[in-house]
Amino acid sequence: MKKVVFLPVETEVRELDAKIIMASKIVDEQTICFVGQHNFLNSIAPMFNGGVYMGKNIFLENMNSNNDIYRMYKENEFSILWNHEEGAIYGGSKDQWNNELKELLDPSRLSQDDMILCWGTYQKDYYDSKSPIAESKVVGGYRLDLGESSDLRALLNETNRVTDSNYILIDTNCAWGNHFIPHQEEYKIFQEKAATSGSDHLTKHNLVGLLSEDLIKIGYFCNLISYLMEANPSKKFVLRPHPTESIEFYENVFHEFKNIKITKDFSAIEWISNCSLLIQSGCTTALEAYFMNKPIASFHPFDSKYSVDITKGIGKLCKSFEEVNKFIENPYFIHEIDTKNSDIKKLIGNFDENSNSIEAIVNEIKNSLLSKKLSNIDFKKIKSLENKINLKNKIKIVPRKLFFKAKQRAYEMAVDHFPGFNEKDVNLKINTINSSSNKKINIDYLSKNLIVISS
Repeated sequence: MKKVVFLPVETEVRELDAKIIMASKIVDEQTICFVGQHNFLNSIAPMFNGGVYMGKNIFLENMNSNNDIYRMYKENEFSILWNHEEGAIYGGSKDQWNNELKELLDPSRLSQDDMILCWGTYQKDYYDSKSPIAESKVVGGYRLDLGESSDLRALLNETNRVTDSNYILIDTNCAWGNHFIPHQEEYKIFQEKAATSGSDHLTKHNLVGLLSEDLIKIGYFCNLISYLMEANPSKKFVLRPHPTESIEFYENVFHEFKNIKITKDFSAIEWISNCSLLIQSGCTTALEAYFMNKPIASFHPFDSKYSVDITKGIGKLCKSFEEVNKFIENPYFIHEIDTKNSDIKKLIGNFDENSNSIEAIVNEIKNSLLSKKLSNIDFKKIKSLENKINLKNKIKIVPRKLFFKAKQRAYEMAVDHFPGFNEKDVNLKINTINSSSNKKINIDYLSKNLIVISS
């Protein structure tokens, strides 16, 4: 009999390391952590007598979702610590930021025993203005606990799978132009957004503006990469698209170039750790690189109205190909943050050098666990349910490919986000944590969808 904590994973390369560390700090003689693919965790929740859920996937389409999944958790006596893994990088003006926060969460849909875990004071102030009955707290972004002495950095140093070194890393963030638009006849993304936004003209205009700027940005980035490779034939470049981007697009564009690697393998921080310089434009990787003391070229070739500009103040701001190339010649880490046109420190609490986001979240989880019941843990029952789900997915493959192409592409993108836990990699991470900790951590690798961590 154990108390139960759910740590859902949506994008494996983005979240897994930090959530394994989080789980290692939560578990004790009475507490067990389920770290798993977010949909699968939803399916096993009714097997327990309550627990704590830390994440956002109770609302699979943000506030366009109904309350069915949330209601199921509450009926099974779970407390929800709502936390948005990407909840700090917003585009456009503050009106657009507020609209984004509105779309992410309606706090009135949470209960008194739930909590809103915010990246920064900006989000907390916004949600508090809605007078929620659920308490809100600033905890920062747990993926950004990357200081030299942090547990996450120590785990990265011991388990990094990237063997390349001394390369220039280019991280793109152009999902609209790269992923959705080539398949617009399948996704009909604008029709769907318009239908769900109703009379919300701001959402509709923002969507069109974001698309337009994304198409411009992807053109600039392709030209920049070509320019840099021609100007620096002896340097190595690694292009890592955003998880929602199509890698085939870039492979097609740069198939004749010899000094570039295009990959989605491994996590962003693994690639950042071994690079000599990061080039980015409105991407969370700017924050990860900053907290790892890496040189950063923030490439913003045009003034945008809808895209993400808040990372402009991180690293060296470059507005032209020539400025990026000059910084490549002599890269250096810039500690100072230019906050003249940005409220980034209000959006992200990690800039407080005394902050530790993982510890802050662990403390809130432990407090919430105090009132929870013990549950029987039946691994055989969980495994049986997963076998049924896997069988259903196999049966659906042919109909999706033949008649429901949009659903098939959505499924393929979900698999790209979450290809499944690798047992060897997970065991290495746990062994690494155990070697530097006084607490012995056990792991049960139940499947590619679920690992269970206990003490």
